[in-house]
Amino acid sequence: MKKPVLNLSFIFLFIGLMVNGMGQSVLFSILAPLSRTIGFMDSGVGIIISCSAAVLVVFSLLWGRIIDRVNIKYVFIFGLISFGIGSLLFAYVLDLGQKRRHFPRNRFTFANSR
Repeated sequence: MKKPVLNLSFIFLFIGLMVNGMGQSVLFSILAPLSRTIGFMDSGVGIIISCSAAVLVVFSLLWGRIIDRVNIKYVFIFGLISFGIGSLLFAYVLDLGQKRRHFPRNRFTFANSR
């Protein structure tokens, strides 16, 4: 019986997905305190997380069909790159908010606005 061989691409994908999961865990643990520093209410953060979960549910069907047509490695790589770009954009927008260069206040999403 042949021994399964771990190739380099599998190792990189495994490490990338593991780092992705760790990044999400850290993000969810610090998201509420960080959002308060820019004046965002906790309910606004909850709405954002709920909307992203709903989008994930809807588009999981599409991703399943894409995975059936394309090699799964390419889909994982695309997902990891997209996650990296999204994380960089999130960090940039958060930095703008902490420097008080954010968008105009909206009474539904920002605290202390009247």
